[in-house]
Amino acid sequence: MFLFAYHAARSLTSERLRSRLPLTPGDAKLLAENADAFAPLAAAFAPYLEAHPLFDDRMQAMQQALIDPSRAFPDPAMLNALEGFEPTYQRVFAPAHRTQTARFRERVENQIALHGPAMSSALGKRLERNWRSEPMRLFIVPYATWIGAYTSQESTVMGANVEDFWNHTLEMVYHEAAHTDPMTEGLKHAANAAQAPHGESGGRFWHYLQFYAVGRAAQEVLGAEYVPYHRAIGLSTREDTRPFYDAIDAVWDQYERLDSRAAAAVEIIIARMGRPSEG
Repeated sequence: MFLFAYHAARSLTSERLRSRLPLTPGDAKLLAENADAFAPLAAAFAPYLEAHPLFDDRMQAMQQALIDPSRAFPDPAMLNALEGFEPTYQRVFAPAHRTQTARFRERVENQIALHGPAMSSALGKRLERNWRSEPMRLFIVPYATWIGAYTSQESTVMGANVEDFWNHTLEMVYHEAAHTDPMTEGLKHAANAAQAPHGESGGRFWHYLQFYAVGRAAQEVLGAEYVPYHRAIGLSTREDTRPFYDAIDAVWDQYERLDSRAAAAVEIIIARMGRPSEG
């Protein structure tokens, strides 16, 4: 309910704050019909509308307290508003949300049962890292963030209402899993090492490497006809990102090591754009 309410509150504000993954038409209709009941919770979320659930300490603390009742909830006004809206949520919104999340959970479990070992192996080879031994918790919710999912070192939160996740379930579960160390550590190391000779580090290049590598692993497991997520949704064909993905694609099969692929891609990017990291 917490993340649904966060998205619902954003949906009632300016166009700039409305999610790129908006409420479903059904939820939007029900929210309008229950506007008075939701109004106190919308007011409680007002200070948090531009906060990211993963990167904002206040949002993190509230989520942790909801998961673990032994933790103190840090915002009494928010807690009161959540408790006040709970009966309405359970009566009006929860039945459809439970159905949506249960269906997506079944989809995730089926994909992992069918392809999990092969995908783990294929992606581990591409990222040149062994997967961590600690299990990851996957929370499936109706809405996560405006991009659909987020991952900390302990858990992933993924939205069941993202249509593109249904079409790329295996890939996106492993994409999120690769946002933990040692996988992310390896990606950032390769990206930074490739950029350092050109006087740069950081930026989004490591994430482009991640999207590409996970997509290639999924293609290996699911078949050559599978279209990776970054291509299917246009992430790698936008004007600002296409040069980076084109460079990675151009060199990927010419090298076996991740650091060599990254370095060769950066050379192409520098030649074409004069900047190795931004996009």
